[in-house]
Amino acid sequence: MWTLTVAERLIEDYQRLFPGKWAVLWDAFQTVQPRLGMEQYPCELYASHVKELLVRVMEGVDLAPATRSELLLTLEGMAPLNGDAARLHAQLQNAILGFQQDLPPETAPGAAARLAAELADRAGDPQRHQPDPIRWQALEHTRREVMHDGYAHWR
Repeated sequence: MWTLTVAERLIEDYQRLFPGKWAVLWDAFQTVQPRLGMEQYPCELYASHVKELLVRVMEGVDLAPATRSELLLTLEGMAPLNGDAARLHAQLQNAILGFQQDLPPETAPGAAARLAAELADRAGDPQRHQPDPIRWQALEHTRREVMHDGYAHWR
């Protein structure tokens, strides 16, 4: 499944960028699994989902709210889109998929952002939680022991 390759590559990239978060990122693999239907969209959608969750994991913030990619999928399932939902949909497509479409007007300043926050709570995954910090410490300890013994295959 191509999504696993994307997740593994991004986790490895983030581990190189943030070596102090190695164990946290390694343990996040289960957290970044794609939502149902995500694999039917361009890989940029899933990559954005993974990146957003990895940043949340590293920052220790709540993982339950929907990612921008999940918001886009939620909006894709609604029809017809108009008003603030249409604007939010266009904003997400522009940001995640690189579209360059004009944005429909908002009904009020900040209305699309408020809609995004509301949808993030409703469309999120309440079962998605931060990995266990005790596990991170054990993983990092094991990694140090293996690196000390000279095994290069363990990152």
